[in-house]
Amino acid sequence: SVVVNDQPASNSIVLTSATYPVSEGWIGVREFNNEQLGFILGVVRFSESQGLVPEDIVLQRSTTPGRNYAIVVFTEDGDFDFNLANDVQIDTIFDTFTAK
Repeated sequence: SVVVNDQPASNSIVLTSATYPVSEGWIGVREFNNEQLGFILGVVRFSESQGLVPEDIVLQRSTTPGRNYAIVVFTEDGDFDFNLANDVQIDTIFDTFTAK
């Protein structure tokens, strides 16, 4: 489970808490409109074995006030480089939030 509270629009998202479904992977922010996932705005790696426990996610562009966003988790394919072709999104939305 991942918890993210509604927060001011910015270029980073603060994670309130997270319990990851896999031991190695990526947590990311995606646009979320009309129950549809959109562009990925940013990801950060987490790793149980390396003790990587992110507290925030830096985004490629800022969130927009009044818009909704989803927090999603991706697997890690072993190269430690995020790539949508090989790092697969776990088919669940772990939380949503609104930028204020």
